[in-house]
Amino acid sequence: MLKVRIRGLYLRGEIYWFAKQANGRRSMVSLETRDYAEAVQRAREILESPELQPAQSFTAEFERFLAHKLETNRYSPTGADGKRSCLTMFADSVKNIPPTNVTGSQCKAFYFASKQRIAVRLAARRRAGEAPLSFRFPSPVRSIHEIATRAVDQVGT
Repeated sequence: MLKVRIRGLYLRGEIYWFAKQANGRRSMVSLETRDYAEAVQRAREILESPELQPAQSFTAEFERFLAHKLETNRYSPTGADGKRSCLTMFADSVKNIPPTNVTGSQCKAFYFASKQRIAVRLAARRRAGEAPLSFRFPSPVRSIHEIATRAVDQVGT
């Protein structure tokens, strides 16, 4: 058994993750392995080679996040698709910056803008005399603050 310890190496579920500092914030990087020795090696490679550090764009990182959730059976394929569409819109609103630079205020601003956009559409339907939509408020939009915050926390804090 390998006795080497690397500070910031964590086991989440069955996958090893590496906690590192980026832009003054703690960031978790999936090492995408279940083997401790391989995790140690990958963590050393990340420490020694900054170009190997992921999270260059929000879109790339949330795709990794969703893949991990699907792999660990925490999201269903349908649920992941709904979250993907919300996170894609969110990535567009923050200009696809690295997740370590996303703030809680950006998540809240996107949530309230989305909520306002839906309210305007519903009001237009009412004025036009169209039947109300069958949903109260779309759950992916209702939970965008939670989805984006969890995704950002997973990789950006």
